[in-house]
Amino acid sequence: MIFHVPWDESGKRINFRVRLVTEAGEVVRREDPPNEDSPIEVAGEFEIGRPAYAQPGDDLYMPVAFNTQLQLKPGVYTWQVEVDGHTDEAWRSSFRVCEATPSGTDN
Repeated sequence: MIFHVPWDESGKRINFRVRLVTEAGEVVRREDPPNEDSPIEVAGEFEIGRPAYAQPGDDLYMPVAFNTQLQLKPGVYTWQVEVDGHTDEAWRSSFRVCEATPSGTDN
């Protein structure tokens, strides 16, 4: 994911949280030990400086990557992003999990 940081927000600590929610808006929780019942989310913080080539008013970009292994039931899920306690509909990304098709079948 790439955070777009306005020029005037550079040099400030930015806190973020990326959380997986269901179509109904419920937080998805892990089912695997030892993390049972903990929410599927990533949280962190970063601070971005102004590169020498940047001009006043330029947006700055902070890439953030994370790895996770999920076993989800069929349904629609959304990654919901929160930055410094704020969220926005544009900061969401949804996907659908379909039921597995047995191998050897044509569908």
